[in-house]
Amino acid sequence: MDKAKVFDHWGEPNVLVRVPTKAVTSAKVPRPFGNTHDVGWEPNTEAYPGAGTGGYNQFLMTTDTWDDSWVIPLKSTKKPSSSTKKEPNSE
Repeated sequence: MDKAKVFDHWGEPNVLVRVPTKAVTSAKVPRPFGNTHDVGWEPNTEAYPGAGTGGYNQFLMTTDTWDDSWVIPLKSTKKPSSSTKKEPNSE
């Protein structure tokens, strides 16, 4: 999977957060290098070694509200139940 500023040691994401446009109270384009520089803008993610090719749109935003329905699971994070364990073969 190509990544947008995601390092391999972070692992694959478990969720996607989808915030409705009407809930965004402010948005801005970040400064370069993790919003740490005083000059320039980084509207698209840059390529960082080990973190993917970059090129994804990005912005910083805030909301005054939160709704759990905005969180979309990307993969199951549930542990297998003990009822799914197989009994050893008694041959």
